[in-house]
Amino acid sequence: GWATSASGSVTYSNSQSVSNLATSGTKTLYAKWTGNSYTIAYNANGGTGSMSNTSCNYGSNCTLRANAFTRVGYTFDGWATSASGSSVYTNSQSVSNLATSGTKTLYAKWTANSYSIAYNANGGSGSMLATSCTYGSSCTLRANSFTRSGYTFAGWATSASGSVAYNNSASVSNLATSGTKTLYAKWNGNGYTIAYNANGGSGSMSNTSCTYGSNCTLRANSFTRSGYTFAGWATSASGSVAYNNSASVSNLATSGTK
Repeated sequence: GWATSASGSVTYSNSQSVSNLATSGTKTLYAKWTGNSYTIAYNANGGTGSMSNTSCNYGSNCTLRANAFTRVGYTFDGWATSASGSSVYTNSQSVSNLATSGTKTLYAKWTANSYSIAYNANGGSGSMLATSCTYGSSCTLRANSFTRSGYTFAGWATSASGSVAYNNSASVSNLATSGTKTLYAKWNGNGYTIAYNANGGSGSMSNTSCTYGSNCTLRANSFTRSGYTFAGWATSASGSVAYNNSASVSNLATSGTK
């Protein structure tokens, strides 16, 4: 409406019939204005959850709501005026005049979390540096540099007793939302062969195939030697008996032939 001074209150409504506003000369009336109402809406922009709108008046400050959206692997970074825009407003910021009327939508902005991948030798030996990764992006596992006598590296598992989940130097993503994810080296026992030497006797015996880390059974002796009785197996021609006939043995060699 109209006021009789710039800072005065509304005295006359629009198109009102008036009289005697001045005794002579000119009387100035001043337009009075009320700020429009508008609404601020919040968009999760890849996150989840819900937030109530904020009601504001043009020309007055209002306070943005504290973010209540969440996004796995990401940290809230502020509010933007478009889905792809940069952050313009901080959490719970006091703002004004974001719209002249209607609804203004603000979009949550997210920063991908950093996390580390650590490597556990899981029975092997050696050391490996951790790998730094960013959630939402691929990163490459380090090539294994652990060693384990009698075993060959098979890949990486997510637990010490788990199965292989990732190959050597694999490209991975989103192994953790933050913090550290540990991968465990998995090992396959090497195959090796046990050969039998008559050591003065005669005859033949087939080799025995074994796997390092597992038991295998020696073949029953089938060699003969005139005037002698078989006493057992030694690890050298002149050595003492180390294993009985048909003994269960393990880890006689890390590879090759024993």
